[in-house]
Amino acid sequence: MLFKLLSDYKPKGVAVAWDTRPVHRHAIAEEADVVYKEGRRPMATCSRAVPVLPPIVEAFGYRNLEFEGWEADDVIATLATRAGEAGIKTTVVSTDRDAFQLVSDRSR
Repeated sequence: MLFKLLSDYKPKGVAVAWDTRPVHRHAIAEEADVVYKEGRRPMATCSRAVPVLPPIVEAFGYRNLEFEGWEADDVIATLATRAGEAGIKTTVVSTDRDAFQLVSDRSR
């Protein structure tokens, strides 16, 4: 899948965002008296739980992004939004359906 995306889109840069413990979202949910991710199925324990993946990302010359307290989708949304505001076209690849909110004339 990765090789097909690279071949089809020929990106100038690639970044992979990793989840950390989402303390910021929990705090926002608590303020609104909401239980964060209540009723959702637990996330699969692959990705970051497999410690060999970040070095592979780096070996390809790509960037690993991880910000303590933020989930990967928060990082992706911030980057895509800021890139769009700067006139930079981006392509977001994610299995998270919330990423559809990022679709615009500059982000797909």
